[in-house]
Formats: sequence, C-alpha cells, structure tokens
Amino acid sequence: MPKNTNCSIWGTPTNNIFPVYSLDSISVDSPRTGGNYLISGDAKEMLESHDERLKAKLTSWLVEQRWLGEQRPV
Repeated sequence: MPKNTNCSIWGTPTNNIFPVYSLDSISVDSPRTGGNYLISGDAKEMLESHDERLKAKLTSWLVEQRWLGEQRPV
C-alpha cells in the first residue's frame, strides 16, 4: 500500500513511496526531484551525510535521466 513520506534525498514531502522488496529499495515519487526514482537502503543512508551540492547534482542527474527516457532512474 503506498504511503506519503519524505524524499530520501531532500526530506521534502513526496506523492508516494513504494517498497521494492526484491531490490531492498524504495520507489519514490518526489516533486522536488522531478518525479520517480528508485533508491537502495545503502544509498539512502549515504545521502544523510552529504551536503546540498551533492544532492543538487544528484537531482540534476535524475532529471537528465528522465529527459533521456528513463522513467524511474536508479
């Protein structure tokens, strides 16, 4: 069942988050990052210690991947 929670990158509200159990990941639909992305538990933990510049670069990469046709970048 989907639930509303915060973006794994920015901590801002999301539209939905779905667990992806087979990958130990979650699928996040975040307006702040421009849409859906998939993130592993390990990657989520690593982001907690990074600064805003890295998060901005990651967000830009996610948007670019969607422009290139990837519906849900990993």
